[in-house]
Amino acid sequence: MRINGRWLPDAEGTMRPTVLLRVRARNGGWRAIDFLVDTGADRTVFTENLVTALGLPSSPAVLLSGVGGLAPSVWVQTSLRLGRDDGGTVTFTSHFVGFTAPSALDMSLLGRDVLNFFAVIVDKPNNIVCLLAERHQYTIQTV
Repeated sequence: MRINGRWLPDAEGTMRPTVLLRVRARNGGWRAIDFLVDTGADRTVFTENLVTALGLPSSPAVLLSGVGGLAPSVWVQTSLRLGRDDGGTVTFTSHFVGFTAPSALDMSLLGRDVLNFFAVIVDKPNNIVCLLAERHQYTIQTV
């Protein structure tokens, strides 16, 4: 399985490794959102804007600890759908964390709770962002 990502600029122009996901909303529809591929994040985390747009029921507020300190957040249950290079999809259904403060995060994060199912390639010099599993693999060689 191969899931291709892409490099996208943030507001300051810094290029970020991203993967386009579809996130299931309360009404059953799917919202397409670019997520930052964050191998340093233990969990997948939604921005406040995404939590609000999805309209999902959530847990009581909890504090999530990260690089910037503690931030108010909630747990939401939903599904993430990733498009494979062969046209199929893979879906993860779980509880994910969503921030409730708009300033806590400017882009949703795809964390290791999902990334650990894949070999993750984030290769800026060769302009590659991809997630590999099953029949796909990579080789590192000296040239």
